[in-house]
Amino acid sequence: MSKKTTASCILLSAGKGERMGSQIPKQFIEFDSVPLIIHTMRVIDACERIDDIVIVMNEEFMDYTRELISKYHFNKPVMVVQGAVTRQGSTYNGLMALKEKKPEVVVIHEAVRPFIGEDMINETIDEAMIHGAVDTAVKTTDTMIQVENGMIIGMPDRNLLYNGLMPQTFKYDLIVMAHDKAIEDNFTETTDDVRLVYRLGLPVKVVIDTYDNKKLTTQEDIELFKKIYYARNMKKEELK
Repeated sequence: MSKKTTASCILLSAGKGERMGSQIPKQFIEFDSVPLIIHTMRVIDACERIDDIVIVMNEEFMDYTRELISKYHFNKPVMVVQGAVTRQGSTYNGLMALKEKKPEVVVIHEAVRPFIGEDMINETIDEAMIHGAVDTAVKTTDTMIQVENGMIIGMPDRNLLYNGLMPQTFKYDLIVMAHDKAIEDNFTETTDDVRLVYRLGLPVKVVIDTYDNKKLTTQEDIELFKKIYYARNMKKEELK
């Protein structure tokens, strides 16, 4: 029997949700009386390939997050660490929290993407063990244009374009190396960990996800999320 790959999940949740215009960060908006972050954590907690979860959280909400973890109970160990000023810095804090454990693979996901499936997580782990770095994506459905000074300057071939999603999954040593090199180069404002690997000229495998794997960003997304959430729950009931 082959040895199980050690894998940890870093759940990014340090954003303040300013585009949402809500009084509370969007990761705490409730669906079916349960905070969004808990819905996402339940999926990760149910994934057999994931050993533990590191939540990267805004300092102001770290204690509240710990209260939620105690209230809802999870099977896997959960650690809450403080986020940074930038998204890149927050990811690095999560990586450093795993420094002693040093898992083979780290799955980086966002708390506001609850519709990720266990099969997709497992696929990214398998591909990361082969390729080192993995991005999830869906094929773009719109015509894409490049604009400068209000004028179109290019129209890329849509057949080659995809929308990058989460999770992004990496061999732990590789993504730490990519972050360290970015810090050394003063490249510190990226919002995408895959970019840190790609900028080193290293390959990144892409796996195709479903269009349900959306990120809650604005107030307009809430109704869409409710539709996806209740449709998925109805499907689960039908399968019982």
